[in-house]
Amino acid sequence: MDTYLNNLNRWNIAYRCEVVVSQTHVSDVHLVEKAVFPEKMQDSLSDLKAFFANEEAHGLILRRGNKPVGVLKGLHLGLDNTSSELLNSEELIHKHDVTFYMDSVGILKDVRSTYVLDFLMHEMAIDMRRFNYQYVTAHARVKGGLSRLYQRRYKAKVLASYDDWGGFGETFDYILVDLKNIPVQSACRHLIYQFIRRLFALVT
Repeated sequence: MDTYLNNLNRWNIAYRCEVVVSQTHVSDVHLVEKAVFPEKMQDSLSDLKAFFANEEAHGLILRRGNKPVGVLKGLHLGLDNTSSELLNSEELIHKHDVTFYMDSVGILKDVRSTYVLDFLMHEMAIDMRRFNYQYVTAHARVKGGLSRLYQRRYKAKVLASYDDWGGFGETFDYILVDLKNIPVQSACRHLIYQFIRRLFALVT
């Protein structure tokens, strides 16, 4: 975790996150998904509008300056996103009320790095703690090493693997991450960094 914390403490003020709260944000999510994911994995704009109309949905837009370059969105753990077999498994049966399902995590290729992922996950972890979540789950792509990265970097547990999840023609791992494995900056330091990033965005 030393590398993770060092990444957060770098003075790279070009990146910031915004909570998805408007139709402009939803359009930004759509633009990022189109740029990052294969066509089969992209949500339509109308689907995204319906998704964020759900009161349990939450999303973050990652920006570099003012350009949207990443997204993380999801909603409360449930049958809409997780099989009944997994929901009733030993690993999840007592975690339903404190688990958030990450429906989509994507970062544009030209800015993609472990540093940027760490920042996005850090901002997500702060929000999840605010909502009293203790865990996050996801169907993580094996292709490209995303599942392996979550396992190595955030101590994710693989609860199941699917050879063709969602009909996407790829293998996905269903992973569980304890938010204790995603340390966050102190509230004071985080507020300072947020303020500096907002100032930077105003002058660029």
